[in-house]
Amino acid sequence: MKTGRFITILIALPVPIILALVSITAPAIAGESHKQVIPTSVMVQYRLAEANMLSGKNIKVIVRGRKVVLTGTVNTIYDRLEAAKLARKAAADYTIVNDLTLAPPPSPDSLIGLEVMHRIERNTTYTVFDWATARSKNGILTLSGWVSSPFDVMEYQKQAEHVVGVRKVVNDLIVELGYRELARRATRIVYRQGMLIGYSLKLNPPVHVIAIDGYVILEGKI
Repeated sequence: MKTGRFITILIALPVPIILALVSITAPAIAGESHKQVIPTSVMVQYRLAEANMLSGKNIKVIVRGRKVVLTGTVNTIYDRLEAAKLARKAAADYTIVNDLTLAPPPSPDSLIGLEVMHRIERNTTYTVFDWATARSKNGILTLSGWVSSPFDVMEYQKQAEHVVGVRKVVNDLIVELGYRELARRATRIVYRQGMLIGYSLKLNPPVHVIAIDGYVILEGKI
């Protein structure tokens, strides 16, 4: 089973790396007991391929002394951070230098913001008590609004980092916990009306209820 997985991952690697891995690991696969040292660059490439980080991306691994340098271009902030994380796991005794750059945005700012909001709105933590907006300008995305949990602040930023075209995230989301009972009372009043009954518990409800400093803010579309 392990041999089959090894061969599958090899397909994603450049030919020189494939030859190096095969020549070094073939004795181990055949059952021989002696060990050979695998070059650090090969191990990093293998770890990246195992996580499907080389498919459709331009990542090069260069070892300079005790440093592993990642160069090339990737599509998202997530790809850039994940590549460095995987390299660190494969070369724990080396300093990782992340010189990966982001490819130019393929979409206009308006579509980038829409894609970020589409991801946030599909999140089960985005409830009637949360309201977020995402605006992109030259690839710099600003998240603003209110959330009901500190966890959501970082979760929604991670969602933005997965979107192609986002070059930087400015996270201005505010955690609002102090007026939860007022928000609940206002929600019961809003969703008691006509066709809105039953919508408050659905994913991305039409009206979001935010209570701040004794005031109630209604956001959404009806």
